[in-house]
Amino acid sequence: MMKLTPHEILTYLGISIPQDGLDINSHDLYLHATLLRLLGQQMRVDAIPGTELAELLAGLHGVHFGPGAVVPEPTVESTEKLRASLRVIQKSFGMAIE
Repeated sequence: MMKLTPHEILTYLGISIPQDGLDINSHDLYLHATLLRLLGQQMRVDAIPGTELAELLAGLHGVHFGPGAVVPEPTVESTEKLRASLRVIQKSFGMAIE
C-alpha cells in the first residue's frame, strides 16, 4: 500500500505550494483560509466532463491489462459507474459530496 502526503495531494489537485508552506501576512490569513475553504467546496465529481472520465477509464484499462491492450469504447453506463466510484473515493477523503 502507498501513502500520499498532504503535499502530494495538493500537487495532484493542481495546487503548487512549496514543501515548507507559504508566508502569509497575519492580516490576510482569514482571506486565504476562506478562499481555500470556498475553493474546496467547488470540487465536485459531477463537474468532471464525460470526456475526461472516458480518458480515465482508458487509462485504468491500460494499467490493469498492460500496454497494447484493446480499450473498449466507453458507454454512458461505464462512465456513470466510474463517477459513482469516484464519489465514494471523494467521500472516503472526507470531502463533502453534493
